[in-house]
Amino acid sequence: MNNQAHHTHTEEQAHVILSWADDSPHDVDETAHYPLMTEAIRQILVEKGIISADAVRRLIEQMDARSDTIGGKIVARAWVDAAFKQRLLANAKEAIAELGIPAVDAAQVIVVENTATVHNVVV
Repeated sequence: MNNQAHHTHTEEQAHVILSWADDSPHDVDETAHYPLMTEAIRQILVEKGIISADAVRRLIEQMDARSDTIGGKIVARAWVDAAFKQRLLANAKEAIAELGIPAVDAAQVIVVENTATVHNVVV
């Protein structure tokens, strides 16, 4: 009896495509799969009309334009402008838009206020 795993031609072919045509699965850098998979998923979503190529481009541009200082700018404004702070607590996306910072529709923004016993962190 043969104890070796049986692979169909289709499975082997799929492996070759996802491993950059490397014939040894043990020599593949696992991180090399992510760019390939990302592009494949993007192409499928565009082909099926779930999202347009232009929308993908705009989202990538928005992500590239982001900075790790945005949260700090929002908090600093709330510290010095009590009216802005109240608007921020009431409707974060609208208040943030006042600063010219575009919000991604799918993004969830939660704003909470520090108290005497709880100190929050900007993430």
